[in-house]
Amino acid sequence: MRNGLPVLVLLMFLGACGTPTHQPTPATSSQPSSATPTQPTSATGSQPASGTDPQPHSTTTYQSNSGKVSSLNAVTAALQPAGSFASPDSMGGACNYGECPAWQFTNDHFSYTLPDGTTADFTNFSGTADFTNQSDVKVKGTASGNDSAGTPVQVTVDWAWSASCRSGRGGGCTKTFISGTLTVVKRQTAGQIPEKRRPGYPSFRAFRGWAWVLPTSRDFPN
Repeated sequence: MRNGLPVLVLLMFLGACGTPTHQPTPATSSQPSSATPTQPTSATGSQPASGTDPQPHSTTTYQSNSGKVSSLNAVTAALQPAGSFASPDSMGGACNYGECPAWQFTNDHFSYTLPDGTTADFTNFSGTADFTNQSDVKVKGTASGNDSAGTPVQVTVDWAWSASCRSGRGGGCTKTFISGTLTVVKRQTAGQIPEKRRPGYPSFRAFRGWAWVLPTSRDFPN
């Protein structure tokens, strides 16, 4: 009887204890669940939301206060602090001053040289010119392509010039550049974009199992 008493007590003890209450269950585990992921979402995470430009870019605007206008309305403008841009000739050749408020041009030539020496040459220059005011002829347009460094760029440019014309024999028009603005948007290519580390998952805590110490015969006096 004495030899069977420890075994009986042991069985009663294990039956009363059952499963350890301190063991973590799947519902309270520290491992992230599918309902609350730790990765950023497109709306609230570090990734750009839909509708925005996902590609990094830089925008620089250059001013021009001097330049030349040819007899065929081609403009060569000097940028500040250095560089230049050039537009095609024959722009608005069929327009008379006081007419053509929105004379359109498409797929024309346009080029620039920036202060850092970067150049670009486009053949898709498109926009409008306003010849209604002889003293303030306004031109604006856009172009896009790759510059001499292979970087994708988008250009927005506008300038103004005036014309002083003489009538009669030996007449003609003297054209004077007024001012201009060149805005260059450079989009970084894959090789130029710094590598960004994606947010990491939190480390998982290690759970230690419960060690059950079985009673021995020494725990039960004779």
